[in-house]
Amino acid sequence: MPKASLDNVVVASFNNLKSVENRFKQYPGQIAAIILEPILMNVGLCLPQPAFCKVCAIFALGNGALLIFDEVKTGAKLAWGGASDFFGVKPDMICLAKSIGGGLPLGAFGASRAVMDLITQHKVFHGGTYNTNRVAMAAGLATFREVLTRENYARVASSAKLLPKAIATSSRKSGLQAYVASAGVNGALMPLSEGNSELSRLDQDRRRSLAPLLFAMVNRGVLPSPIGGTEQ
Repeated sequence: MPKASLDNVVVASFNNLKSVENRFKQYPGQIAAIILEPILMNVGLCLPQPAFCKVCAIFALGNGALLIFDEVKTGAKLAWGGASDFFGVKPDMICLAKSIGGGLPLGAFGASRAVMDLITQHKVFHGGTYNTNRVAMAAGLATFREVLTRENYARVASSAKLLPKAIATSSRKSGLQAYVASAGVNGALMPLSEGNSELSRLDQDRRRSLAPLLFAMVNRGVLPSPIGGTEQ
């Protein structure tokens, strides 16, 4: 990534509204947009604090900036309307990819009419070799029409209320201290170990005691996926 690109980006802390506010004070009139991943999923499942996304939208509007949701991961996993539906926030732009393609490479973005008009009026160029690729688009349409339906999201929402409770109960019974979180189809079980070293052998033994639960999840169509060696 070119250093010049990094120089044009300032970073605020996730879940820290004061940090976001301070950036606008430090660079008045210079911040074009807040680019926000509504839920951090590369670190397990880090949920935003209540109203964090909504207040970010207020900050953006009050400072003449756009609010952009990076929904590459959350887009098809939270609700029928993505994170904006899940959190009740309407961003100016949403970026999607991965899960909307049904396994094929596909990306998309949507924005307010004011933003999209910059493309239709040829003030901003948007092009690409794979734009409207027929195979990828066919897979995407099939995914939306057959998989990502309102009915399926309703069923997922119902299961999502029960599964985290069962996992938390099983982890407590095994003697494993863990952080359990869920949002839409995503859930995370992250064992908490003492100190900053790797998980102790005792923790490893306790994690193995969760194996029957994990096998039961697989048999019922739930896919446990380890991330960073400490999560299922």
